[in-house]
Amino acid sequence: MFEAQERLAVEQERAALYRKQSEGAQGVAALTARLGEANAAAKAGDLPQARAQYTAVIAALTTRQAKLAALREQVVTQRDQSVQRLAGKWALDDCAKAAQFAVSGRSLQIAWPPFGDFEERVLNADPREVVSTVVSADKYQGRLSGYAPTAKGLTIRSIADGRSEMLKGCD
Repeated sequence: MFEAQERLAVEQERAALYRKQSEGAQGVAALTARLGEANAAAKAGDLPQARAQYTAVIAALTTRQAKLAALREQVVTQRDQSVQRLAGKWALDDCAKAAQFAVSGRSLQIAWPPFGDFEERVLNADPREVVSTVVSADKYQGRLSGYAPTAKGLTIRSIADGRSEMLKGCD
């Protein structure tokens, strides 16, 4: 469920950014009009003009496709940065017993002395919260957690029961 939400959210953000860029001189309406002009020139026998218009429309569409890919990459990068914000040491109150969060792509390695070592796979990441599931540490395997970095620290939320803890940064 969270992976599907993540993918949909990325596409929605990308689509919203893309819509903003779909207007103006290189927008869909303008390119449609230019294509109509090219068709009219071809029908009138002005093949050099038609070819120039077709070439311009194709070039604009190629540029738009590249921008679309870049926008998607931008959205994914912003979400990955949300995961990166978890890296560091976090503690309930005593930094001597802090949890060490290491981030590798979409994977979290958490070493927390009182509780053990965990590997978690990120299912969803946005600027507000990172949701992950435990993939190692049999006792906790499959457990879903939400991590929300704030100015005050890191809120850890159990998705199953809604309980949460606020950790402070120890770096």
